[in-house]
Amino acid sequence: MESEHRGSLVESVGRSVRGLLGRLTGLFLLLAVSPLVIASVLILHNGQAALEENIGLQLSAQAEHIAESLDHLRANGQASLKDWAKLSVMHDLNEGDAGGRITETLTALVQGQPVWNPLMAISPGGKVVAASSPNRIGESVAEQIWFHHKPTDPYLKWEPFQWKTQEGGYYFLAPIVHEGKSQPLIG
Repeated sequence: MESEHRGSLVESVGRSVRGLLGRLTGLFLLLAVSPLVIASVLILHNGQAALEENIGLQLSAQAEHIAESLDHLRANGQASLKDWAKLSVMHDLNEGDAGGRITETLTALVQGQPVWNPLMAISPGGKVVAASSPNRIGESVAEQIWFHHKPTDPYLKWEPFQWKTQEGGYYFLAPIVHEGKSQPLIG
């Protein structure tokens, strides 16, 4: 009996040791793997945050560059309008652009900058005298809302005026004042 008792005791101790050994192995693996899992999750989260921040900075820089380019383009356009107002083309506008020189100039400007479409030179009465689209010549724009917002202050003579349309575009009105005896023209 004693040998059976010893045999069952050895067997019982063996099972306990194997169970304890299995638990210790599991605990060891848990302690070894859990820091790796935690570190991986933290690295992934920080990587996503850094990537989002980097993309945001790049988009911001690109938007800033585009805004500066548009400001530069607008400033150049204003300078061109100032110079253009002093040329002999103002006489052509008073004559109704009989030679078509202004229409050619407006067409060339639109080809260089397609966002400026259509460009028109308009008489004080609201009639299109010259345009980048020749089929608009002679058209009346006197009923357009932007035509009624003419500047009256002489200090605003070269400031551009913008109105957002319902379609999402803009009207860009730059007054061009003829320095002769006739009324100013809107361009």
